[in-house]
Amino acid sequence: MNFQSDPPASWTPPKIDDVMAQMTVNEGDTVELPCVASSNPLPKYRWSLSGKELVIDSVSRIQRAGNLVIVDAKVTDSGLYMCNASNSHGAATATTLLTVQCKCYSFLQLKQCLSKIGRRGGGGA
Repeated sequence: MNFQSDPPASWTPPKIDDVMAQMTVNEGDTVELPCVASSNPLPKYRWSLSGKELVIDSVSRIQRAGNLVIVDAKVTDSGLYMCNASNSHGAATATTLLTVQCKCYSFLQLKQCLSKIGRRGGGGA
């Protein structure tokens, strides 16, 4: 019997297909920075923040495929993130500028919030 099979896929360096140039989130949010690359063989991913390699601790910083997930974002998480996707045939990088905004309330918003809490808790049966 003669079985024909497709030729092996060609080896290719990584090409980043999905990235966001800028993201803005609120303090306390969970944010996912995308970095999806196509290549053969599959790439390995590394992330850095402002030039320093990130430690992926699987608690506050989680890697999901190539994406970086930051749990309970803090203002100090703001900065320029770089994703590096590499395999034995090359590498590709992409950057995302993340801004984490602090939770600040104006005096009027605080007054309205306190008013709602007072009305909710002050009613009798």
